[in-house]
Amino acid sequence: MAAPKALPPIELRRICDPAVFKFDSTAEIEPLDEVIGQERAVRAIHLGLNMNQPGYSIFVAGQEGNGKRTIAQDIVSRHARQQPAPDDWCMVNNFDDEFRPKAICVPTGKATQFSKSMARLIRWLQIKLPREFSTDAFKERVRQHSDQLQAEEKKLTDGLEELAGAHNIHMAKTTEGIRPVPLADGKPMTHEQFDALSPEQQAVINQALETVGAEMEKVYTEIVKLRQAHQKNMQQLMQDKALAIVKQRLDLIRSEYGDCGEIQSYLDDVQQDIVEEVENFLSPDNHPKEEAGAPFSVPASPFDRYRVNVLVDHKEIEGAPVV
Repeated sequence: MAAPKALPPIELRRICDPAVFKFDSTAEIEPLDEVIGQERAVRAIHLGLNMNQPGYSIFVAGQEGNGKRTIAQDIVSRHARQQPAPDDWCMVNNFDDEFRPKAICVPTGKATQFSKSMARLIRWLQIKLPREFSTDAFKERVRQHSDQLQAEEKKLTDGLEELAGAHNIHMAKTTEGIRPVPLADGKPMTHEQFDALSPEQQAVINQALETVGAEMEKVYTEIVKLRQAHQKNMQQLMQDKALAIVKQRLDLIRSEYGDCGEIQSYLDDVQQDIVEEVENFLSPDNHPKEEAGAPFSVPASPFDRYRVNVLVDHKEIEGAPVV
């Protein structure tokens, strides 16, 4: 076996002649964009990344410190940037069951924008709705409905008064309400005066009281129905007014998310709820208040139900996230 050759110090390092390079500085060179000596491993990673089905994983093995983690992370990051970014997600109120909120899908990067749009909508309605319901035109419509109710009630009570007068009966107002009282010489008859009458005269008065009492019951039942109908008409008048205002503003938000069915459905629910609960917006103090230290189960205001909570917003990422 040959003896080891002794090397002089000059041969213990490799000298590179700068003349072989075609550049003056490494700043002129494009960065290396590939993995050297690991072509098969790179192909395997790319194959795994393109398996767009659940149930597949990539296992990378090798000696410690050879850069396998850096290589894999770089390849995965490049692949992710070429993929579409995932949708955003928001948490919103479930108007059918407030204890089971809904998570809705929002186009990529628009979750925060959608949340701010809804917040601006509610603030605008808190100002716009009271103003519109305070106009002279709307007050006049309310007055017309009230005048109509009063006229119909007066027609019924006048008819009752006429019937009572024909039977010499007075409709007396007492602490228990209105009740028919027979008259004697134009004044309410006392018990003594009634007892002094003959049985035949008492029978006539009792028959008159029964006739007027039956008619009075019919009249006041009809008045209750009229007032219920009036209340329903007023509620419908307010809801129609609110719908015209709310829909016009919501349509602007709808147009921004025309292809998102979940948002469209949510906006429909918001519109219906605002119209049905429009009186919340008409309160003199309809602006939300923060309740310091209040239990989490107590809402700060009735308008919290329209808040859109952002769960995930991918506005700042390019392509698919790498986790």
